Amino acid sequence: MFHAIQTIWHPEWYHNPAKGPYFEGWYYKLVDSEGKHSFIVIPGIFIEKDKTKSYAFIHIFKKGQLPHFVTYPFNEFNATYTPFSISIAENHFTLNSITLSLKSGDISVSGHCSFENRYPWPVKLFSPGSMGWYAFVSTMECNHAVLSMDHSISGTIRYNEERIDFTGGRGYMEKDWGKSFPGAYIWFQTNHFALPGTSIFGSIATIPWKRSQFTGFLIAFLHNNRLYTFTTYNKAQCTLSVTDSLVNISCRKGNLNATITIHRSHGIALPAPYNGSMQSKIYESLDAHVHCVLEENDHTILNDTGSHA
Repeated sequence: MFHAIQTIWHPEWYHNPAKGPYFEGWYYKLVDSEGKHSFIVIPGIFIEKDKTKSYAFIHIFKKGQLPHFVTYPFNEFNATYTPFSISIAENHFTLNSITLSLKSGDISVSGHCSFENRYPWPVKLFSPGSMGWYAFVSTMECNHAVLSMDHSISGTIRYNEERIDFTGGRGYMEKDWGKSFPGAYIWFQTNHFALPGTSIFGSIATIPWKRSQFTGFLIAFLHNNRLYTFTTYNKAQCTLSVTDSLVNISCRKGNLNATITIHRSHGIALPAPYNGSMQSKIYESLDAHVHCVLEENDHTILNDTGSHA
């Protein structure tokens, strides 16, 4: 119980649930300095109701390649808390680095990358991270944390026979945990704008609530070292329209206004947790574009298009 309380203010920690069904995954995105290579690695665990069927996994997704979902016996997963780290076999993950040593079938990935100048969503006493006060609600089916809106990268990854130098590139980091991904949602992220350090993250989802549901949203802009947020819990307003090729979002909170236009690209099907098993599919791409206009008191703060979204 004490550990569960502590994790509220340490969303990066492994939550170590008593029973399943349950999933937890840490999402690392790396893009090289020239924008030629986008690379996703997601270490995580899935706990079945029958714990003997539980397993750890590492999900690899490189732009232009088919995704790989590699499973491991659950006992090859280990976690520490202060400092935070997780390990799956010979693969190690912290807030400041990843070390990969993975071989399975036709995929071989190895290497090490370090991260500097992370910008996490602030964790405050009564608003511990991106979930805000919803972080105190233990019955949420899916929880979310933004561990770094943007950071710099140094190091290399070997993907099969290809050596990718990520030094000078930009990274992003988040995580999800709970029982199921939302039944319907849109998620987007890019930190590749004209000004390095500018980043946008957003999620709009159908949220089960008691015997009903509501549409919840988390949207954040990082620009000039300031975080601008539009969320359900900070009384922002948000409208959404979706077509096969475009997503249009308008947000308002006090004297802040934002419009977001997402140019969708063809996605790759990835496995996702739903209703106690990894039976769902989500479609994610790594080459969409997001045009953002952010205004404060009718003054334009940001008007730019982010790539590698």
